[in-house]
This record gives sequence, structure tokens and C-alpha cells, in this order.
Amino acid sequence: MPHFRRFLFFLLLMAPGLLPVLTGAAGTPADTSSAESSSEGTSSAGISGTVLYEASPELPWRYARYYVNRKGQLAEAVVVLTRRSGGRIRTSPAPEHESVTHEMGQKDFRFDPETLVIREGDRVRFTNADQQLHNVQTSDLLPFNVNTPPEGKGHVQLFPKAGGTRRPVRLGCVFHSNMRAWIYVFDHPYCALTGPDGSFHLKHVPPGEYRLTVVHPAGQLSHSTDVTVEDGAVTRSTLTLTPDDLTNRKGKS
Repeated sequence: MPHFRRFLFFLLLMAPGLLPVLTGAAGTPADTSSAESSSEGTSSAGISGTVLYEASPELPWRYARYYVNRKGQLAEAVVVLTRRSGGRIRTSPAPEHESVTHEMGQKDFRFDPETLVIREGDRVRFTNADQQLHNVQTSDLLPFNVNTPPEGKGHVQLFPKAGGTRRPVRLGCVFHSNMRAWIYVFDHPYCALTGPDGSFHLKHVPPGEYRLTVVHPAGQLSHSTDVTVEDGAVTRSTLTLTPDDLTNRKGKS
């Protein structure tokens, strides 16, 4: 028995890593639950696509030349993602948003751009590049009325409340009635404005079943389609709008 104790003492001295095994105190695997949960809300999945407009000779769009290129790609269309079953898209942890100041100019007697997509709490700086006095006024979700003199510093306006696609902030100029613009304010990051080539990108979308909606205020167009986003994958989507997507025609059907 003494010899066995000496042998055991020698074994432990030479291989201290065996102590937990011999004493029955083997360690447990490291807990990774906190690391896994911290990765939620930073999904690498997303949606990328293009919005097209298919014209009809029977129902011509007067201002299509300003938004539709030769390939039929539709610029300044608002794209927004919602749960197919309704309700908000929730992530954990909720993504943080730092306020951003966007630019909307007035040039050649037009707002430029005519449409903006921003987040709740963002600001917009309005500037006038013409030699005529302009104005920015609205009586919608956020009523304000300010003049924008030529070569002035402009006016910065806070947009503290989201109206989504149903209640955009409609802008005009009291001096020039043909000038108009729209600002869509959202309380989530799953929204975008198409570029000159009709393209859009929605990043960090949690896997799930969604409804992708496109609206174009200048064309009074609205169209929706269902999409499925899989974990770690980028879903491709092409949405084609036609005169059948006119909101006033839908109301009559």
C-alpha cells in the first residue's frame, strides 16, 4: 500500500492534468450560450434586388422619363420589409441607430432627390441651389413651413416620428406649386430607396417569412410580394410594377 501511494504521488507530480480525472473533478465544456446569443441581431442574411417598371401605351405615365431608364429600372422607389404574419421584425439585441443628417436640395425648380427614406430621429438639411426664393412646407405628420433663400445655409429639420409607407411626409413649395417631394420615416432598418439602376439592398435580415412592399409616390404605385430569407443567405428578388399597380386603380377594383 505505501508503494502504491508513492506511485500515485509520482504520477500526479509528473502529470498534473490527470488530477481532475483521478479525483472525479473532470471539468465541463465551456458555456457558449452568451456568445451565441450576442450574435443574434447581426444576421449575415439579406435581400438584394431590382425594381422594374413595365409601361403600357394605354396608361402612359407622364413623369416616367424622370424615374425609369431605358432598361425599365425604376429609381426612387421605396422598398420596405414586414413580417408576412404581421407585426414588427424583432431582433435580439435590438440594432442601435445613430441619428443621420440627410440632404435634400432644391435645384431647377425641383426637389433633389424627390424622395428620401430615413429613420425615426434622423434629420434632413434642405438647401436651395436656384437663384429664386423657395420654400419647404408640409401639413402632414410633421407640419412646418420655412423659406429657403438662394445660397443660404439651408434649414435642418428633425423627424422624430415614423409614419411608414402609409403616412409619408409630403413636401411642397408655396411659391412653386409644381415642386413636390416625399420623406418616408421608418422605426426599423429594413427599408431602402432604389438607386438610378433600380437596385436595393436590405442587410442583416433575420431568417423568416416576409412581405416585400414597393411604393413609388410620384407614380402612385404600390406592389407587394412574399419572400423567404434563409440563415446566412442573400435572397434575390426582382419586382416589376405596371399601371395595374396604380393605387387609384386598386381602390376601384
